[in-house]
Amino acid sequence: MRLRLQGQEVDREALGAENGWPAIPRPITQQEWEKSCEQVLRANEELADLVATLSDHDLARPYAEGRALRSQLVHGVISHNCYHSCEIVSVRHMLGLWLERS
Repeated sequence: MRLRLQGQEVDREALGAENGWPAIPRPITQQEWEKSCEQVLRANEELADLVATLSDHDLARPYAEGRALRSQLVHGVISHNCYHSCEIVSVRHMLGLWLERS
């Protein structure tokens, strides 16, 4: 999304796979998991930093000719991240974790 908000083309193969989603290595080690978590956090921080620089005018414009508004992309990322955050909380509850704090 960061690339799209910047008006750049997205090379899905450069992101790790033909469809942009690299396969998850099996078995994944604790070190690989921690690296993935760091990458996700860094990507979200970079996206937030970019969004903070966009004006209302920028957000009201499509990211490319005939495509969604930049504001719609931002809302999509927020919705996507909230969905997956809820999944994590739900799984942890099913495993009996975090129950005492929620």
